[in-house]
Amino acid sequence: SSRIHRLLSTTTSINEVASFKNPLDLQADYVNQIYCVPQSEIKSYFPQGFPRRLYDQGEVVGQVCWIFRDPSWKMIECLKQENNSKKFLLYGPDKCGKTISMLQVIHHCLNAGWIVVHIPSVFWWVHPKSEVKPSKQPGMYDLPNETCMWLQYFRTMNGKELGKIKLGQDYSWTMKEHSSKDDELLKVIEQGIMKPNIASGVFRTVLNEVSQLKSHKVLLAVDDFNGCFSQKSLLINGKEWIKANQISFVNHLLSYIGQKKFTGHVITALSKRLLRYQNVGSYDYKELLGPEGMDFSKDYE
Repeated sequence: SSRIHRLLSTTTSINEVASFKNPLDLQADYVNQIYCVPQSEIKSYFPQGFPRRLYDQGEVVGQVCWIFRDPSWKMIECLKQENNSKKFLLYGPDKCGKTISMLQVIHHCLNAGWIVVHIPSVFWWVHPKSEVKPSKQPGMYDLPNETCMWLQYFRTMNGKELGKIKLGQDYSWTMKEHSSKDDELLKVIEQGIMKPNIASGVFRTVLNEVSQLKSHKVLLAVDDFNGCFSQKSLLINGKEWIKANQISFVNHLLSYIGQKKFTGHVITALSKRLLRYQNVGSYDYKELLGPEGMDFSKDYE
């Protein structure tokens, strides 16, 4: 089963600072309390995708202190209790806490030894600032630099666990670049970081491998998820608009969620903050996702 959670900006009654050291000890009693995470841990887990203002505050005082939110607890509690794949969709006005709730769940899962596939913002891929290259697949486009940066992020976030994971099959990305069954996933990721021309293929390899992991629980967390369904992503050669799903990164991501290849847990959040070329009047999830996104996300209900 899947759940849709609506987050709204409301006045919250904040109690004392929660007194515990292990994030795995979080429980319902801590909801609306403040708990603190050492800045060194934030840097280790979130080299990208962490709200800049909160990160800068952590740099000053040496720790990030945030309110343990009720949606965070409900998702953590569900993930703790059930082994079957769960999907959560967070929506509501921008700056109401969707990203923070997602990050709190990610932080909990990383401390529990999970593998986390975190996409801090789909809009970074849909409206990129760096080079776009035609893919080997006709009509598709690769983002070599952004993909390399994401692979670095994934490696940093999951570094402790990646060395334990071996490939379940052979892969070939070019005539010269390939890997074999039982190679370390970490080494494959490092190949993708060093060689941008195969980064997109390595990203797909990562999705394929973590989607069938039996040694670890896996969480896929995607912020600005509605960006995957943008009808106008990039203007190619000044004349041709391409859709978001023509970006290889987005296409790979949707193929694993939509075709149910990904058997882990999924958290997605919707946003208007970086939305371009689309007139959306409300924060209702049906309007943000649009017909294509709603059809894709129908099993969330």
